[in-house]
Amino acid sequence: MFKSTDQLAILKTSAESALARIGNKIAGAEQKINTLQNESQQKYQREYLNKQVADLRAQVSDTLYEDYKKIIEAKDMALAAERFYKKTSFMLSRAQFNADPATNANMKLTVMNELERMSSDDVIMTAEVAKAENKLALFWCCYLQGTKTPLTGAMDALTLDGIQTKEQSYGLELIDGIKKLFAHAELKMKGSVISPTPLQPRDKLTLARQAGIP
Repeated sequence: MFKSTDQLAILKTSAESALARIGNKIAGAEQKINTLQNESQQKYQREYLNKQVADLRAQVSDTLYEDYKKIIEAKDMALAAERFYKKTSFMLSRAQFNADPATNANMKLTVMNELERMSSDDVIMTAEVAKAENKLALFWCCYLQGTKTPLTGAMDALTLDGIQTKEQSYGLELIDGIKKLFAHAELKMKGSVISPTPLQPRDKLTLARQAGIP
């Protein structure tokens, strides 16, 4: 499902807050577990010590669930929206001449009507200038005209290669950020002392790369 950049930004902020809370809780749990393991080994039998650690892990894990769930949900929604932001033609169709919907619709209709009366060469040159000046709403109109009535020599001028709208760029940046936050959460949940089963080095390295950790 499509999410606007405002919605993605809210998801990212929520995931960041959730990750911070997870980090703080895990840090406190790690300190308690380390203290328990280091100071209690001489006082208690190994079975008792292991049970205490397991109980503490279970207790902390329960408190992390809601925040972890928020990050997973943010990641799932970001991934669902990613296909829209990767589709340049779709994002170009959202480029506007004006922020006001009615004004934008009228301007687009005027431009399309004018392009229909222009020669192929003029449409191609208009597309080239629009692309060079990053006037993407105008370029999209030229692209539509070229698609509607195939223009001779328009292949290079109307290519979408190298084009990315501001909304598209920002959306992909937000989505990438959310995916990295999820990888960070996975590292904290599965790669810290609260996890009863340590991550394999290969898996830990994979998650670190996904999180953008050098």
